[in-house]
Amino acid sequence: VKLTDWLQTYTGEVFGADLTGESLYDCEIPSNSALIIGSESHGIRTEVKAALQRFITIPRFVEADSVNAGIAAAIAIALFLVIWYTFFHYFEKLK
Repeated sequence: VKLTDWLQTYTGEVFGADLTGESLYDCEIPSNSALIIGSESHGIRTEVKAALQRFITIPRFVEADSVNAGIAAAIAIALFLVIWYTFFHYFEKLK
């Protein structure tokens, strides 16, 4: 299955990691979200980027153009999980 075909059928929200996206610290991430990480040298392919709804970025606190794609993926996935966990437990306490 081509990624672009899958993106057309996926019912959750799909985020792309991109240097121009919104801060991962400031966005709401639904639990049925997917994350697309591009290559280190070229980023997300143009046809895939066109199919994405939102873009996120990992805020940088030092001067650097980007981080290694594997490191970026690990950071983004960890933050996704922290946001989901915090959100889930917050609403469980309200019950």
